[in-house]
Amino acid sequence: MFNTPQNFIADTFYSPSLPMYAWKAALVEEFSIQQFRVHGVVKGRRVGFTTCMIEYAIWKSINESNHQTVIVAHNRASSNNIADRALAFAEICQKLTGINLATTACNDKLLFFNNSSIKVIEPSINRGCSEHADLLYFDEAAFMSNFAQLWCALTPIAAQCGGTTVIASTPNGMNEFYDRIQVLKTSNMCRVRNIPTSSCNAIDTHATQYRSCMSTGMDRAQCECEFI
Repeated sequence: MFNTPQNFIADTFYSPSLPMYAWKAALVEEFSIQQFRVHGVVKGRRVGFTTCMIEYAIWKSINESNHQTVIVAHNRASSNNIADRALAFAEICQKLTGINLATTACNDKLLFFNNSSIKVIEPSINRGCSEHADLLYFDEAAFMSNFAQLWCALTPIAAQCGGTTVIASTPNGMNEFYDRIQVLKTSNMCRVRNIPTSSCNAIDTHATQYRSCMSTGMDRAQCECEFI
């Protein structure tokens, strides 16, 4: 329906006056060709990474029947927020493309016309063990107190169906997320990248004000992707 995720995301959600970031185009291309099964992303605040994952998941859901995306949020409030944004983005896509996506939201799960779905869950092993996942995304993994257990419990779900796993977070000290990123760096089947806040060339006034309130150490961690 849409040949590439880059074209779909750029045409649907962006414009010449508000272009898509270069890192986002490169990232979703890597996802689509599936050269790497696991992606680790160390990101700064306000780069729009969660938005990128929602946009990509919608593209996959539209283009592949029975495609199941599972997003693991780091808490209940985040779960609700991501679920609401996924529904809003799908509605925008339907309005702008004129395609009837026949989406239905039910229990934090967005169902599409072709039996694809995007489901957002809290960081609970019990919630995730029964899931099928062609795309598994851990959002703000460094802030999950049980990330190591979640990783061991959930990643086989994506691996057994040849799916893609993505873990992303702003650094939060040298914790389990840090350890996993170091492991991923040693594998040629995995891709690790940094997306600092400074890499986004359209930093808004709010982001500038946000950074001005930080200590140097906090800015280095939350905006420049340093583990400190």
